[in-house]
Amino acid sequence: PAVWAREGGGIALGDNAAISAANDSALYSEGQGSAITIGKNSVINGGMYAYNESDPLKSQGYPSGTVWATQNGLITIDDGARLTANVVDDAMVGYNVVYADHGGAVEIGDNSIIAVASTGAGSHNYNVFAGSKVNNSTGHITIGQNAVITSDTRRGYGLLAIQNGSTIELGDGAAFTMLENGNVGAGAQAGGALIIGNDVGMDLGPNAKGLEVMEASSLTAGNNLKITAGDSSYGIYVGDLTQNYGHNAVTLGDNTQIILKDFHNTGIAAVGNSSVSLGDNTKIEIVNGTLWTSNVGIRARATDFLADDETALVSLGDGAHIQVRGNGSYGITAEDNSQGQAAGAKVVLGSNASVTMEGDNAHGIAARGLNASVLTGDNTTISTDGARSHGAYATYGGTTELGSVAVITTTGHNAHGVLAENGGYVNLTNAAIETNG
Repeated sequence: PAVWAREGGGIALGDNAAISAANDSALYSEGQGSAITIGKNSVINGGMYAYNESDPLKSQGYPSGTVWATQNGLITIDDGARLTANVVDDAMVGYNVVYADHGGAVEIGDNSIIAVASTGAGSHNYNVFAGSKVNNSTGHITIGQNAVITSDTRRGYGLLAIQNGSTIELGDGAAFTMLENGNVGAGAQAGGALIIGNDVGMDLGPNAKGLEVMEASSLTAGNNLKITAGDSSYGIYVGDLTQNYGHNAVTLGDNTQIILKDFHNTGIAAVGNSSVSLGDNTKIEIVNGTLWTSNVGIRARATDFLADDETALVSLGDGAHIQVRGNGSYGITAEDNSQGQAAGAKVVLGSNASVTMEGDNAHGIAARGLNASVLTGDNTTISTDGARSHGAYATYGGTTELGSVAVITTTGHNAHGVLAENGGYVNLTNAAIETNG
């Protein structure tokens, strides 16, 4: 490493430091009591070894970060830092800009730039990574306000907290730009925890996930989160599809926006033992793709390994706006695949929600399965435009229930305002239903 504190050693550098390590960590703090302190407006660059067939481990994450704190070491970097990992080979994977494991901690001030810069087509390189599954250790990373997080490699994470006890805290005003294929803005796995501030924006490419929480982990974000992504993406994905590791939880503030482009997208998915809670004025739009593809605004899905008191739950406050385009799409769907053995799948909306659909077989709200339910507050508005596109739909024992003064409008052949079949149940009070087609 260019700068290495170990065995309780301490290093302090002032403002405007410039540190570079072409094939190694730039800052490395190792051991209890070891500490590196960097002043304002630093420029810190680290990089991977070029791929070497005789020593392939050099392209598999050694070293592990431009800035790396391990074995309870500490690194503190003041405001205005520019931190970069230079990935120079297509085969390079597993390199991080900021990394903390084995109890290490990194603290970064305001107005930082944290960038993965690639001259090839490397993948799985992470901007900020706390913890490790491989060595079952934790890390702790704190980043101040107005961070800029960029990456031009594939299938990486902007933030990843992994392992029970690992934490990442990100301040207000952060901006993510990760436009290559398959990236995740912020993720938590294996008990990791993320805390994200207000006014955070994520601009992602195709096959992306804005937020991903799995394996009994948690994520909390403030108000005004905005996620934009390309085709085949999830705005928010929470849960475990094949095994119950424990409860996953996401809690977001008011004014969340999820804008997904093109096709095969899902705004919010809660799968298995999981919950997603959003405040008022959530906006989900999937509208600019071809009609010949399906999309989903919100999906709650109970799986067959859930216990009888476990639920896949999505809850939103007042004023939610959901607009989806595409044949075979759903605005909101709750699906119980547990054969009734779990508490089920549930989506709950507050008052003054609107659901707008365009496409054939594109339903506004739907509940499918014995313990599946969609519940909305008063003054819900549902509009569909397409053949066989129903406003409120319940089947196979599912339940949809709308609050008072709901308005349902459908336009299209065989497009029912309300349809219950195969033991499904729909409950409305003082509703107005209009069909045109």
